[in-house]
Amino acid sequence: MNITLITPSSPNISAFGARSLSSFLKAHGHTVCVITLPVIPDTYRNANGFLYARNYEYSNRIIDQTIEAACQSDLIGISFMTQYFSAAVQLTRAIKDRLSVPVIWGGVHPTVRPEECLEYADIVCVGEGEEAMAELAERMEMGRDYSDIANLCLLKDGKTIFNPVRPLLKDLDALPWLDYGPENHFVRDMQTDSLVPFDEEYFMRFMATVPYYRNIPLKSFMYFTTRGCPYNCSYCVNDFYRKLYGARGFVRKLSVER
Repeated sequence: MNITLITPSSPNISAFGARSLSSFLKAHGHTVCVITLPVIPDTYRNANGFLYARNYEYSNRIIDQTIEAACQSDLIGISFMTQYFSAAVQLTRAIKDRLSVPVIWGGVHPTVRPEECLEYADIVCVGEGEEAMAELAERMEMGRDYSDIANLCLLKDGKTIFNPVRPLLKDLDALPWLDYGPENHFVRDMQTDSLVPFDEEYFMRFMATVPYYRNIPLKSFMYFTTRGCPYNCSYCVNDFYRKLYGARGFVRKLSVER
């Protein structure tokens, strides 16, 4: 099955969610295209200097190139945080206007507000998505009903279905390494406002230069080693996740051996 995963993002295009989904889906025999679409930071900052992209929209050029890259897909996923909601809506409307492909939303905002998201997406994934996406792809490929898959929300016969959430993944070591490509990986080049391959050259540009050691600038690479958070900050989405899943086993870690 051909699946495209799109992530509207900040200039930090680590996109852990989409990259984890991609490697997991590939391990289950699917072909995956990953597209990261960062916004232009200098144009969308609030008075305090923080990046704010709530009303952000991409150029027609980026929309056209994204749809061209995804045109052979059997399923398109869009993962995003709340500040990229308008960008996700813009992408979804354009996809639906030009392609007959189901669109599934996932990530922070769809997890917190699935009913709102179903106004635009065909399916919403709540919480961790690896197992749910793999099961969805398998059932779609076999032409089977998928309305009862855990973690998924959707409309069926005019009714909204909210399926229960499956338990958290316990063993992070069992997950494949994050997929950084370069095959079938594309990124928005903010200098040219065009979609370009996420090749080795662009990967090196993506790696932030940070003065870690004796103020010497060094290239840095981001990776996740844990899921969950031990704290309960009311303003953070992890507080919502903790309530969704319960506190027991919420914080998980990769092993040192991995």
